[in-house]
Amino acid sequence: MKRMRNPQLKPVYPIHQPTLEYKGYVELEIPKDAVVFYPLVDYLYETWGMENIRLRDQDHTIILFIRAGEKPLTTNGFFAADILPFLIKGDIYNEEGNLIFRSSYRKTSLELPIDLLESMTELAEQEGISMSKWVEQKLSSILK
Repeated sequence: MKRMRNPQLKPVYPIHQPTLEYKGYVELEIPKDAVVFYPLVDYLYETWGMENIRLRDQDHTIILFIRAGEKPLTTNGFFAADILPFLIKGDIYNEEGNLIFRSSYRKTSLELPIDLLESMTELAEQEGISMSKWVEQKLSSILK
């Protein structure tokens, strides 16, 4: 068997784009054998850039965390409706030729006494999570 010493591989498209302003993530879980898998990943890397995507490789699926935002839908490999069945968190829209990812989270602010904030921060640190996650968990348990 003959080995290639200098394969001269060249990229078909760039994978870098400016980092989008943080507005949360949309989460998708896509089976590796899904028809839209490769066209979607190609589109995301080319149009959104690796700076705006996080991947988690599972046994039979890939979990994608895509920064919320809006970019032109420039592919013929899939439609927005093709990826909706794989949506876990957030919203996906196709409006006027743009693919729009919206996070299911909204930023909010609270005015609380400093001693309460310090106590919450300590409790969150003890659990090894952010204060936002700690507040979310506590509120969710109360509202169930």
